[in-house]
Amino acid sequence: MYVQKEYRGNGLALQLIQTVKERARQHGLTYLCLGTNSSMEKTKRYYEKNGWTPIDRHSLPSNVLAAFNIADDAFFKLTLECIPQVP
Repeated sequence: MYVQKEYRGNGLALQLIQTVKERARQHGLTYLCLGTNSSMEKTKRYYEKNGWTPIDRHSLPSNVLAAFNIADDAFFKLTLECIPQVP
């Protein structure tokens, strides 16, 4: 997932990430992982600034690792806050 250059800087990426986080929580997920290329310094800083923690490739579950692009060599994890269930 990425935002085309002409649409950057207006909060669209943050909105996309927020939507993914909300959907993940609704489905009971407790964390998200993502991968990018290590040469994308600006992208990596963006993720870290928004709460993602760099993790080692070997920290990823094998079924998750299989989903990443072969060019991805920088990985991040975000722990999701729980949403209380309404009875």
